[in-house]
Parts: sequence; C-alpha cells; structure tokens
Amino acid sequence: MGRGQAGRTLGMAKKEMNMLRIIYSLIYSIFADPHFCALAEQEITDNKVDKGLWAKALMKSKGNENIRRAKYIKLRAIAMQREAIQKMKQ
Repeated sequence: MGRGQAGRTLGMAKKEMNMLRIIYSLIYSIFADPHFCALAEQEITDNKVDKGLWAKALMKSKGNENIRRAKYIKLRAIAMQREAIQKMKQ
C-alpha cells in the first residue's frame, strides 16, 4: 500500500468514525427524556451543574453561552438517562 493510499484509507476511517458519532448523537437526542431535560435545565437555574459536563459543553459551544446551555442540557439529560438505566439493571 502506497503512502497516498494509506492516507486515503485513514481519511475514510476518520469519516466513518465521525458518521458513527453523529448517528449515536442523534439516537441519544431522539431518545432523551424530556423529564431529564427539564431537570438539567433546573440544575443550570439553581447553579448546581455537573462541572465536568459544564466544561465539556463550553468546549463544544466555542464560548457561546446559549449554545453551552443547550449542549449541557443534552449531555446531562443523556447522563441522567444512562444512570437511570444502570439503576434499573441493579
């Protein structure tokens, strides 16, 4: 395999990974429970956010506070949904 071909193969793998990320993100977005979204929004209002997710939302929003809030709500709702599923499995 030549250098050019290896670069194209790596580029294709990166595109496939990005597509999978988008698909998983859409799946979680579709199934995010509105109840969890409301709880996440209340966390912001009460200034009781998950600091790690709040920082992640900042990185994803590129500094835009409105987008940051929306990203946090999505991330936190998904996290709460996962936590609820884990509790149900126990």
